[in-house]
Amino acid sequence: MQDSVAEHLKTYIDELQDETKWNKSFQRTQSGLIAAAKKAKQEIAAGKATTMNYESNVLPSFWAEYQN
Repeated sequence: MQDSVAEHLKTYIDELQDETKWNKSFQRTQSGLIAAAKKAKQEIAAGKATTMNYESNVLPSFWAEYQN
């Protein structure tokens, strides 16, 4: 029984730490994500939207931040 409770608490703490990490990464990259969204919206409105090359946008830096 104690092992089960301990495992549950460990899982809960791990999830809280992961959520905190996610929130910090999002806060650090939020302005870049907003800028990318605005640019995409402008390109769509101008008929210039093309297939996105994920290596050249802000998302990889966001994920890199999240992984640290």
